[in-house]
Amino acid sequence: MASRPGRVTGKAARSKKWYFKRRNQWIAAGVLAAVAAAGGVSVALDDSSSDTAVKESPGDQWKDGIIADFTTMSHSALDYLRTMNDWKLKKVKDAEVDASADLALQQFLETRDRLVDRIAFEQAPRALADYRDAVQIYIAHARLAKLGVQVKGNDDLDRQIQLIMGRLRFLADRLYDLGSDEMAPFSFQSQEIEGFEYARTVDVPSFAGGDLAPGPPLTRAKPASGVNREYQKVRPEEPFATWQAAVEAAGIPSIETETGAIKSGTPEQLDKLSEQLTAASDHLHESPDPQDERELSTRVQLGLLVQAEAMRTAQVSKLVDAKERPEATEITHVLMLLGNGMWDPRLGARDTGYPATLLTMRPKVAPPPIVYDVCPSPSPGATPTPAPSPNPSAAPTCEPLVEPSGAPTPQPTPQPSPQG
Repeated sequence: MASRPGRVTGKAARSKKWYFKRRNQWIAAGVLAAVAAAGGVSVALDDSSSDTAVKESPGDQWKDGIIADFTTMSHSALDYLRTMNDWKLKKVKDAEVDASADLALQQFLETRDRLVDRIAFEQAPRALADYRDAVQIYIAHARLAKLGVQVKGNDDLDRQIQLIMGRLRFLADRLYDLGSDEMAPFSFQSQEIEGFEYARTVDVPSFAGGDLAPGPPLTRAKPASGVNREYQKVRPEEPFATWQAAVEAAGIPSIETETGAIKSGTPEQLDKLSEQLTAASDHLHESPDPQDERELSTRVQLGLLVQAEAMRTAQVSKLVDAKERPEATEITHVLMLLGNGMWDPRLGARDTGYPATLLTMRPKVAPPPIVYDVCPSPSPGATPTPAPSPNPSAAPTCEPLVEPSGAPTPQPTPQPSPQG
């Protein structure tokens, strides 16, 4: 299988502003370097590479639209992620964490709504699902932050919520990468810069024994595994039927077992299911990929890890105070919908039974939607009419008035009614 270009790091990351325009890897903390590049930092490598004109393909144009959709997220991502890190270090108060999560959640939801309107790229339809799933996981991330600040007097549980957030962020980043991998064959943009080395983050992580490994009170602490996965440019492959047999042998719990444990299982049962789902993902990572479908195998593996985190949030739902339980349970259901949605139908049907509207509704913990006085222009490739919302009153709407000439006119300002 052909190798894929990795991520630019170090000086190379600051030397090509077009790289960030195409890649926009803010989710993987690349937003830090992207902001620096946007500020005018540019170092020419040599005369032959600094002025090279790059032809845009339809795939590049579609990715430009995706980047435009993610712009809203990037507005708050930098401060939000810094605040979350300071929270782990006990450097900020809960009120600051909650306020930062509010702002991030607002903008994550806006990005989600923009991606709902986008049409999938015909040659790589799964890429859009990867990008959408990445945003959905970040929404769950912000909701967990707001949940975590409500946990009082239980530092161990609070720490485990933070670790779940850390693992979810890593999975969201990998899904964003996966969307870019799906689009790689249809892009003319080269990300390689002569003279610089590339380091690509592993596409499916292993958290065992690392800084993000779960611990008490969700599970017993485990020693470091010593395993350090690295990205494989080329992986072994096998016929789909052989890979399907490996999936069946991976010991993946049935969907009925998972949802049953979420509803009425004990924390110990949920811990066991999380371990089984993680082990199944590891098993598939050690197995060859289906022929010419590396991205499919990656997506299935990531989906199993997302379901493993759903088991962890289900544990949290049984340990928090009763007033926080509905929100923790809803986050669990969202993660189950997302993880199970990464399953391939050729492997057999799996249905959580949870309403799909959980992925489109506005969470109760989210701040009120922003109402725009002036409607923003639609991003390239987006359909002009928003998709129907199951909760229209909670979704931001914007219907510009248009004169016969086609020029938009300002929205009228409501006047107070006279007092009689």
